[in-house]
Amino acid sequence: MTPEELRHKAVESLKIKTGNYTVEISSAVPGTVITPWERTEGTWLSRIISTWRGVCLSPSRFFYSLKTDGMVLRAFLYGWLFMTVGLLASSLYRLAFMPEFMEQLKKSAGAQELMTGDLALIETLALWSVFLSPVIAAAAILINSALYNLVLKAIGSAPKGFGGTLKVVSYASSPMILLVLPFVGGIVAFIWNMALCIMGLTLVHRTTQIRSMLAVVFPPLFFYFLVLVVMQLMSV
Repeated sequence: MTPEELRHKAVESLKIKTGNYTVEISSAVPGTVITPWERTEGTWLSRIISTWRGVCLSPSRFFYSLKTDGMVLRAFLYGWLFMTVGLLASSLYRLAFMPEFMEQLKKSAGAQELMTGDLALIETLALWSVFLSPVIAAAAILINSALYNLVLKAIGSAPKGFGGTLKVVSYASSPMILLVLPFVGGIVAFIWNMALCIMGLTLVHRTTQIRSMLAVVFPPLFFYFLVLVVMQLMSV
């Protein structure tokens, strides 16, 4: 075995620990790797598949080595594409099962109080959710990125700035394609997406897993708290 092969084998066996994740040094130089999707080699389909495999099958290596400078818009388009397809499929399923849902709603206890206008509003919202899927997908990625980055910045854990957070949220949207699977797809996609966001924020911003978890969990909990407060005030 040549010296070069020995060196390569030694590096392959080396591992480092960042945050709470173990990352292989051999193929994960910190913050220097441009994702296949951001490159120009190969077809767009091959780049999407390679990037999806990297995010979903080797997330620690992917996010640890992710180059956060530049190509932010292209990363956003990647996440927007997966989010849009997933939301569109979910909206179509909801629309397809709408007749059965409305029938069950009419038969359920207390549904007699629902007016015809209320039922029509539910159907209209379901229909509009199909056409607004691209807008909702873009808004979800941008708003989540802004909220996560705001929390991380407040606790001093956002050295890569909004661009780094946006890239994490965009690429972490890869599992949203599972929304095309009815019933179980949404649950799996949601849990997988949150796990990737927490891991990605930890490795990209070089922070702790607890802080990343706080950034991901705090915004929705705070929103629900505000909703409860408003409902309580309205009931007084």
